[in-house]
Amino acid sequence: MQHVKLSMADVGVAHTCWFDALLAEDVGVLDSLLTDDMTFHSPYGEAGTKAAFLGDLRAGRLLYDSIKAEEP
Repeated sequence: MQHVKLSMADVGVAHTCWFDALLAEDVGVLDSLLTDDMTFHSPYGEAGTKAAFLGDLRAGRLLYDSIKAEEP
């Protein structure tokens, strides 16, 4: 695994790219941003793979109307 030192600005740019790609349904950008072994977890306890997530987005089963980042 390659370790890369990132600044807060780098993380902010990646975060913005992630949100923009979700809103635009840009599977290509998301594929490049997300690691292949990433898993997604729903509030219902379900887990999914990156491939399944991108497949759902590509098929129109997943749609984001808006995204708002907030501090916890």
